[in-house]
Amino acid sequence: MWKGSDSARQMRSHPCGNPHRFRFRIQSGIQYVLLQAAGEGHTYLPMQELTQRASRLLEVDPEHIEQHYMNLAMDRKIIMRQVEDSTQIYAATLFYMEANTATRLTQLNAVFDVPDIEIEDRIRKIEKKTGMDLDEHQVEAVKEAVRNGVLVITGGPRNGKNNDDQYDHPVF
Repeated sequence: MWKGSDSARQMRSHPCGNPHRFRFRIQSGIQYVLLQAAGEGHTYLPMQELTQRASRLLEVDPEHIEQHYMNLAMDRKIIMRQVEDSTQIYAATLFYMEANTATRLTQLNAVFDVPDIEIEDRIRKIEKKTGMDLDEHQVEAVKEAVRNGVLVITGGPRNGKNNDDQYDHPVF
């Protein structure tokens, strides 16, 4: 009888009625929010942001969300990383893809010792041939591209990333 009463009390305390269905709904919602964040270009969300997004999506109090993180981590569905004073939460698949990509890029990275004067001479020839002029940041990017087997160039729109690759291919 006590077990039945306790079960009925648990069911009333969960918005979905059934505590097992409630747990599944919350955990699925957390994973869905992480998937949506990946679509926005994020490999993780800070715990606070994930909690807020999932709480809004599922229309439940944030404490109902937070209590499920450890179970998802133990089931290896999410990865929780403490970085300074913030907890980053990754969908496990994205965490491992990012880690494997970083490892592979490190393995592919080869360093070549090419003197500045040689690179700058080639840049001047290409600039003359194409009629384009690189600024100092672009010249540094080209030097790094010549010297390293792997180089990731980032930046917002119209910052010269596309110009850099034109210098990397014709002569280098």
